Amino acid sequence: KENAYNQKHVLTKIISTILGKHRLPMLIIDQNPKILNRSVFNARAAAIYGFSIFGKNQIYLLNNNNNINNNTFTSDKEKLLQNPSAWNDCINGDYIADPNKDTVEIEMSVYQWKYSYCTITVYKNQRVIITIQSLDVPHGISVENFQINSFISPNNISKIEFIATESGEFTYYCTVFCGEGHAFHKGILIVK
Repeated sequence: KENAYNQKHVLTKIISTILGKHRLPMLIIDQNPKILNRSVFNARAAAIYGFSIFGKNQIYLLNNNNNINNNTFTSDKEKLLQNPSAWNDCINGDYIADPNKDTVEIEMSVYQWKYSYCTITVYKNQRVIITIQSLDVPHGISVENFQINSFISPNNISKIEFIATESGEFTYYCTVFCGEGHAFHKGILIVK
């Protein structure tokens, strides 16, 4: 048990250094360790516990007979598909620029199926500079009507810059396939 505890502690430090503090929903293709035989604490249970702390809203795919638990998986997937906005809950909500500034600088994060802002509101003729970083896998960002299409590599910072010359609402979206929720990976740029 002590060895398993030490392994979990070291793994936590290593992975936290790589992943940072953000936690994403996690599908674990195994049983929930709470239903495993607790009389034997083995490496499998330690690994499940160890990796599960790096996610949130864990969904365990296997039942206690090691069969796929179709009901739980389908039910969670259906909830997400019936409510696409659940894929895009934003870390920071909405960004609203100061209308008195000529230049707006925004720091934004992106990770699977989410941008840190659901909407970005700026004002016509403002210069907009968005510094963006991927927290997990490669992503992209494109903004309708503004000829913006940028690749966002993990662990690198990308910068997009444009003048908000046109009033209206414009979708920004991921241009690099990033998993099952890719189609819902969007936000809205509002130019007043």
